[in-house]
Amino acid sequence: EGGKDSYKGTALTTSGYISGSLPLGKFDLAGGLRIEYFDQELNTYNGDTVVTNQVLTPLPFLNIAYNVSDRSLIRAAYSKTVNRPEFREIAPFSFYQFEYNLLIQGNTDLKTATIQNIDLRWETYPNPGELLSFGGFYKSFRNPIEFVQDNNSGNLGFSYQNAPEAFSYGVELEIRKSLASLGVAKILRNTTVNLNASAIKSEVDMGPNVTFQERRRPLQGQSPYVINSGIYYND
Repeated sequence: EGGKDSYKGTALTTSGYISGSLPLGKFDLAGGLRIEYFDQELNTYNGDTVVTNQVLTPLPFLNIAYNVSDRSLIRAAYSKTVNRPEFREIAPFSFYQFEYNLLIQGNTDLKTATIQNIDLRWETYPNPGELLSFGGFYKSFRNPIEFVQDNNSGNLGFSYQNAPEAFSYGVELEIRKSLASLGVAKILRNTTVNLNASAIKSEVDMGPNVTFQERRRPLQGQSPYVINSGIYYND
């Protein structure tokens, strides 16, 4: 019947934070704490409330930089972040996905995922506006939201589920180069090229009760590599 696959959703995020920085000789320390309150509600077409997510999350962060010289440093960073379920992922009905010719069922029991992030990198600044950076990173996920196969009565379908845990790690290279060294023309002095490339390995543990797929596999949607490049003109 009309309207039975519709919903009304509201979400409110409020937050406060405190942060500071402290130079200690060749070290630069920065850190703080952000606290977020998230209130998500989803109602069906007839007004019934089927999902209420109220989550208070502390999000600490810390950044430590060691200045090797005037133009290079080693940086270590830690932060905690979140990944919240979307309305479609928690909506209590099936919707048709035209690209894949299948039905996808929402899951009203989805939880917010939390991620612990650790980053270590070396940075050097050869000239003003230029950067060469190389580093590694590690991410630990709790309750990551995954796309899962869910067969019902022999019909192929999919849904969303919180996996117990997951991780990803990799290396990243970033280069930002000014074209000013190629000549004195204004277009060269104002042009910068940028390249960022990452190689990534990930694995999610779907838990002992998973069906129709392997318990351990790469994170859904995670590419094994990412490359970005750009040309910027700033006048």
